Amino acid sequence: MSEVINGTGMLMYRVTGDDPDFEYKAVGHATSHSLTVTMATRVTSTKDTGNYVSREAGRLDATGTADGLSVYDDDFGFEDMRQLVTDREPVLLVFTGSVEPVEPEDPEANVTPDLDNPYATGTFIITSFEQSAPDQDNTTYSVSYEGTGDFEIVIPT
Repeated sequence: MSEVINGTGMLMYRVTGDDPDFEYKAVGHATSHSLTVTMATRVTSTKDTGNYVSREAGRLDATGTADGLSVYDDDFGFEDMRQLVTDREPVLLVFTGSVEPVEPEDPEANVTPDLDNPYATGTFIITSFEQSAPDQDNTTYSVSYEGTGDFEIVIPT
């Protein structure tokens, strides 16, 4: 029987280095991620197509968000995300589970992505960074990212 994926084990990794020596860094103290793939359409209706609008498929787009707790000594955390916005450079991201079980006491141990199961990967530009520091509560960060056109969902064989 298929197993439902537990979102706790799904992580977003920043990938650096060159193939085959990639280095993966899990986004530190993340609380949630979202990845959205949308398709634009174009209207192809004419006077002859009747009462309903006809459409054809257009281009695909990948976007998303990430949220987390702000921690100053993360291996790859909110300060790094903020820097990616100001650097204005695309980054390679991987969205997958972790090979090791997620251990909240040691988030740095969870840096090996599970590439033996389906995963999503692509090049993204970090388009926004927000930090929130409410009174008597955790300081958090949120980032948004948009794909540069290099995106795929990999189904290992």
